[in-house]
Amino acid sequence: MIQTPDEVVILYSNPNHEVRHVRMNAKHATPVTPSWYGDSIGHYEGDTLVVDTVGMKVGAINVIDRAGSPYSKDLHVVERYRLISY
Repeated sequence: MIQTPDEVVILYSNPNHEVRHVRMNAKHATPVTPSWYGDSIGHYEGDTLVVDTVGMKVGAINVIDRAGSPYSKDLHVVERYRLISY
């Protein structure tokens, strides 16, 4: 993760080396243009980073996890990240 005052960037070290941008203290774009990582906005609640994502792109295979859980264009995900140990 890379953090600036306006953005948190999450770098995934999978074979595709994907990058996810989380705009901090912002509102979702209107209208949201669907993308594979959706439109992510974030804010802090104490020491917890809260990431709210909408606008996930729907493709040929619509699964959100390795277990094969399906999703639709209406998916709305809220994630919470907190450091549990230094």
